[in-house]
Amino acid sequence: MYFDQAQNNNTSYEGSVGPAYSNNIVLVHGDGTITYTPCFARNTPILLADGTTKLVQDITYKDKLLVWDFDNGCYSTANPVWIKKSQTTNYYYLCKFANGAELKLIGSDGKCHRLLDIEKGSFESATDCVGKRVMSNEGETTLLSCERVDEEVEFYNIITYEHINLFANGLLTSCRLNNLYPIKDMKFV
Repeated sequence: MYFDQAQNNNTSYEGSVGPAYSNNIVLVHGDGTITYTPCFARNTPILLADGTTKLVQDITYKDKLLVWDFDNGCYSTANPVWIKKSQTTNYYYLCKFANGAELKLIGSDGKCHRLLDIEKGSFESATDCVGKRVMSNEGETTLLSCERVDEEVEFYNIITYEHINLFANGLLTSCRLNNLYPIKDMKFV
């Protein structure tokens, strides 16, 4: 496993209770369309720096998560800097991968949480990565399918300090902020 390579180079957040602000993750458009920020469904396992997992709803600001450091091209650790309070929606996208992993991702208009599209060198919506190579903590895998499931689901999101990414059920995930620089060979260009 790659966990032994993780570096612990972040500031400790002992005693931190998290940010004192709130973030509105629902946008209501003029036509009444509601848009959800891409998120993870309840019970999504999040990979910790020690190689264990913790369900997304149980993550705290004190947890050390396994992340990818695109500046140095290696595994690292990071604490969450933002944990979205739970919300509920009436559908999710069930994504299945060649390595046997599955993710239930939330988003609207077919745009759900982002995965690293290896060939494109950027984080793209999972629905745009079907048939493409994506990164897991065990190396490359392929996203085989990403189908909408109409079912009520509770969802969460996490942003990590400095690296803005994490491994959800072993898959490297992030938001579009990680697309500020192109990625080649798992490093920012």
